Amino acid sequence: MRANAVLLAGALGAVGCQPEAPPGHPPVARIACKTSNSDANCYLLPGDTYHTEVTLDASTSGDVIDDPMAEKPLKYRWELPAGKYMLARGALTDPVIVITGEGDVPIPVKLVVTDPSGQSGSAERIVGISLR
Repeated sequence: MRANAVLLAGALGAVGCQPEAPPGHPPVARIACKTSNSDANCYLLPGDTYHTEVTLDASTSGDVIDDPMAEKPLKYRWELPAGKYMLARGALTDPVIVITGEGDVPIPVKLVVTDPSGQSGSAERIVGISLR
């Protein structure tokens, strides 16, 4: 019985030592994607050689639980594989960026959105290659 009490006290003490998570809820990250040759898809043609612009838009991301009126600014961070794209407009910390690609392989895109309390949410999308 005493051994169980010691184990329980140790387990409770370990839980109590964990760092607390930032207050609130993480924002919801959303990626809208369209290309300059279509409003509805997110594909490059094979061998596109950086001609088609791909707009990646995170402006509908939000912290809908903690900030439903969107009064507090969010921070954005786009993550794309090095050497697989060129940034045509914007910075990787802007809510909207425009990229181009070679058109030889799909381009994985990750977006991380962080609210003022430090909570983060992420979304992923693929800029694909069309089969024509």
